[in-house]
Amino acid sequence: MEPVISHNLFMAMNCMTNAVNTFVDKLLIGLEADEEHCKAWLDRSVGVVTALLPHIGYENSAMLAKEAYNTGKPIRQVILEKGILTKERMNHILSPKAMTTPGIAE
Repeated sequence: MEPVISHNLFMAMNCMTNAVNTFVDKLLIGLEADEEHCKAWLDRSVGVVTALLPHIGYENSAMLAKEAYNTGKPIRQVILEKGILTKERMNHILSPKAMTTPGIAE
């Protein structure tokens, strides 16, 4: 049975290789992110409050998340309305670079 298993394994790997190559050729090459659309989704996400936890604490973060969720306002707007952080500090903490770099934003 080893020849049959080996044959089927190589056929499966060949199919997977062809699928990945087709995926790259037909989709990934030339693909560009719509930065404005991504920013809009990020602004509507209450999940970004997790980046604020080390800076403003759990209770303030939870309060901000609840208010943003209940009112439908962007989290950045709620932060500025409450005066919890300055605009510069908030933009630094919630910047894509700071949120995707390991560690806590300083």
